[in-house]
Amino acid sequence: MLRLLWSTTLGLAMLSLPGCSPAARRPSDAAAPFVIPPLRRTAPAIDSRAVRFLDGALAPSGCFARSRRTGAVACLVGQYSLGSEEGERRLSLLSPSDEGVPDVLVRVQTGSEGVRLAPYSQRALDALMREDDFVALGPAEIVPPDSPRVFGGLTVELRFTGGDPPGEASATAGQSGDLKVVVRDARDAEAPPADGTDVLLENTLASVTCVDPRLAVRLLEPAVVLIERECLLQEGRSPEIVSGAWLCDGGRARCD
Repeated sequence: MLRLLWSTTLGLAMLSLPGCSPAARRPSDAAAPFVIPPLRRTAPAIDSRAVRFLDGALAPSGCFARSRRTGAVACLVGQYSLGSEEGERRLSLLSPSDEGVPDVLVRVQTGSEGVRLAPYSQRALDALMREDDFVALGPAEIVPPDSPRVFGGLTVELRFTGGDPPGEASATAGQSGDLKVVVRDARDAEAPPADGTDVLLENTLASVTCVDPRLAVRLLEPAVVLIERECLLQEGRSPEIVSGAWLCDGGRARCD
């Protein structure tokens, strides 16, 4: 018994002596940090059809863009000078929905490079184009005066009344009269109703002298037709444009 106690005591004493403690566990080397390589970001593809108005952008004219989000068409309409700030330019959003949007007044500035959007109008137009994802419209088909054409189930016509239709001889001087846009339901083209119930749109510029009046038509969808009328006036100090636009839906039998 005494021998066992002595052996135990001696072993404890030896453990307490310097240099006799068991070697401390060597900490394992720290794991190498897990590095995630940066993702290679490719530059976003540039949409060549996207409509944007950057600083100093020229003022648009006529119908120039359509929203891929809402289907609305952006048109600059009104009566204004081609080379100055005179007149009234309005941005009109033509929509196939029943909710009408008021026209927005567009301000411009003139400079050595032409008529440009004023800063406030430039920022407002650009924000609208971005928000509703507007893209450029495709080319239009020109419908000459007194030459009805059918688009999407609608008969579209530009009539010149009250004078001789403008021809090559009067292309520069213009001809005075009434310039009328008429849209009818093409299904009644052979036998239109006597009461005119097939007429969806009839808009007249009365007593104007137009140089080369133009009617531009685009078929946007199988039954959706975009119509632009443009009249060039040369009576004042500088040429003026009188422009209007309508969006007609043959399926709903209406023009807005």
